[in-house]
Amino acid sequence: MDLLTGALLVAVWAFIAMIDAVGPKVFLGILPLFGGLITGVILGDPTTGLLIGAYMQLVSLGLIPIGGSVPPDMASATFFFTAVAILQGMEVIVPGGVTEAGAALFGFALAVAFIGQQLDILARTVNISLIHAAERKIEEGSLDAVGRLHFLGFIPWGLSRAIPTFFAVWLGGEYIEEFVAFMEKYAGWVLTGLAGMATILPAVGLAILLSFLPFRRKPMYFIVGFAVSLLTLVMLYGVQIVSFDWIALLITSIIGGLVAWLKVRGKYEAKEEAGVQPTYKPLLDNKTLNNVFLHFLTFEASWNYERMQALGYLYTILPGLKKIYEDKDELKEAMKLHLEFFNCNPIITSIIIGANLALEEQIRGKDRDAIRNFKAAMMGPMAGIGDALFYFLIMGMILLYASTLAYNNVVMLAPIAGLILLDIITLGFRYWSLKASYKRGLTMLQTMGARFQRLREGAELLGLVVIGAFIPVIVKIGTPLFPITTAAGILLSGILALPIFFLAYYLLRKGFSPIRTLLVLMAVGFILGALGLISLGIGGM
Repeated sequence: MDLLTGALLVAVWAFIAMIDAVGPKVFLGILPLFGGLITGVILGDPTTGLLIGAYMQLVSLGLIPIGGSVPPDMASATFFFTAVAILQGMEVIVPGGVTEAGAALFGFALAVAFIGQQLDILARTVNISLIHAAERKIEEGSLDAVGRLHFLGFIPWGLSRAIPTFFAVWLGGEYIEEFVAFMEKYAGWVLTGLAGMATILPAVGLAILLSFLPFRRKPMYFIVGFAVSLLTLVMLYGVQIVSFDWIALLITSIIGGLVAWLKVRGKYEAKEEAGVQPTYKPLLDNKTLNNVFLHFLTFEASWNYERMQALGYLYTILPGLKKIYEDKDELKEAMKLHLEFFNCNPIITSIIIGANLALEEQIRGKDRDAIRNFKAAMMGPMAGIGDALFYFLIMGMILLYASTLAYNNVVMLAPIAGLILLDIITLGFRYWSLKASYKRGLTMLQTMGARFQRLREGAELLGLVVIGAFIPVIVKIGTPLFPITTAAGILLSGILALPIFFLAYYLLRKGFSPIRTLLVLMAVGFILGALGLISLGIGGM
């Protein structure tokens, strides 16, 4: 396949992946693990796509756009990295490690990530026009135009990924192999430095995740996870198993899960009393609520810098509003209110929407400030719970497991199982909670508080153990005297990984952004690699 055809195919996939990211969040191609795998399938080499996607995911764990933040576009970087490697026939990643050619290509991929970041900002800015157009249409009485305007937001989002991917693959692909060949001939130390850099970068993703957990209050959980994992790896060295790092992770995960369960079981039971049933007869039938849910699957299509998710919120709740407000003027006033600023985690917002519809039924336009105050009071706390629980804990842990198994052991089933599990959790929660919060009204928010608290605390404890366990598994640092293929090398690799990891964690705690932390570790890894102090830790254990 030539570069132009490959670039077009991958650009179309990038467009679809971004639409899914701000819409239903089913394929999750915007996450490197799944984006790399599907790119590999499209271009006929799923194994390379799997390995590149897993590596890029490990590097970028925790780089999630929260609120109005825009991290580097690691999705476009992954599309580019995977496409060029396959189309040019380059061996860039083998199980458990990055080759020198792969390290060089990774540097170009980061440049694509920064370009994509700027186009992401542009898309969020362009979509501001949609919110003002929607206001005009409501005033004119063209209420159905709101949906069309909301869907137009998909176009800037899709192009923000398709454009950098297409031009980077098409124009840059043919020169990269020549660059690598030139460097091998005249400046081999540069490639060695780049390889050292690529070796330690997964530590950044782990450090980002740890920065959201109560490590400083409960460091022993982390220490136990690290020690059990590393000792298991050393003790199992030489056992006739194709790969044994998964055994270390399994043992550590079981220990962490048991400890977390014992710590939080029954802790919040006194607060989990049955909610009071609503005293009114619900107006919205199941068909209407299903329609609201389908609208919710496009929630962030029109996200913009001025009012963020406001237009998506209005479009989502509109089927319910039409049932509640039969008078067109009352409906217009309700629609105007929901065009006001709103921003929250897009998974847990389903609870707010359901409770909002219940409140609309009770008030029927008599107290607009009550609706406004309800949304303002809920979006901040719920955003904090949703981001921590769904993005950093649940999604972070699933991606960590799946990426590690794929990166070290080429387990094709790992990302597939991870994707299915994430879809079951996120789609299932959105569907169930929207209906439950509508039927139970504001009491749903009261009774869910203790359950969320217990789940979050248990997940945090498990996360501390698991992140400690993953360090010796995915941050593999070989040395000239002790290669990673020996028991002593495995032990030393785990010990050396700790200061690298804690350097990243220290920088994050000191206020460094994830990208600045990544750049610092790139410099450290490059220097250590160029001096020959560390080498590639290639090969799954």
